[in-house]
Amino acid sequence: MKDKDIEITEGSHYVINSLSTRDEALETRGYFEGYIQLGKHQAMAVELDDSHEEPGRKRIIPVHMISCVDVIEQAEAEEEDKKETSSYFG
Repeated sequence: MKDKDIEITEGSHYVINSLSTRDEALETRGYFEGYIQLGKHQAMAVELDDSHEEPGRKRIIPVHMISCVDVIEQAEAEEEDKKETSSYFG
């Protein structure tokens, strides 16, 4: 897989840093489960991994709050996922 082919795929293991307070970031380590609608915003659903006190708990992170995503382990996109239209944020 080439770097330009990286995409957020279900089942992948990520470290996501998102805004928590004005001076702090929240680090989420876990497995991406998909995008959901949160009010009028899109959000990422993540199942927390063993690095958290409560592994298996679900966390919803509004996409506009994300500052960076580190890829730990990339899962291959299923054929069904590859056919869906992309979402653009801006």
